[in-house]
Amino acid sequence: METAEKGLAQTANSRVDSRRHEFRMSTDQSDCILGLSGRKAYAAFALSAWWTVILGVIFVAYIAVWENAPSHFARVILPVILGILGCIGSVAGLVIFFGMLAYLFKCDRPAGIWKILWLIIFFTSGCFGSAVYFFLIYRRQVRGRRETWPTGMA
Repeated sequence: METAEKGLAQTANSRVDSRRHEFRMSTDQSDCILGLSGRKAYAAFALSAWWTVILGVIFVAYIAVWENAPSHFARVILPVILGILGCIGSVAGLVIFFGMLAYLFKCDRPAGIWKILWLIIFFTSGCFGSAVYFFLIYRRQVRGRRETWPTGMA
């Protein structure tokens, strides 16, 4: 009789523990989905990441090719255009940097050394490292979660 009662008590305790674990996981998951992995956040991060990559390529091309060009366009007009694009790009860089940093801490659960490595990449390369994180980590994880989203979120 005692063993049967112990067995029932252990079963009840394991159910409570598993429910607590499920609740904690569902709460963590919903926070990630609603705050950092939703459709609007994904769209903002994708736009920011692509904007950062495109501006990086334009900047490198400008330094490599157009810097030594003698034309009036390359010396006066092009820097003004690139300055305007750079102002927009600075906002995109902040969005992708802080968004991916928040996602790394709140939603992504890499091993300790990987989190430190990503932090080093983020802080040494700024928004460019964050864009790499978006393409390599965030995008894959969010696409995988979209399959489990409720109908109204996808």
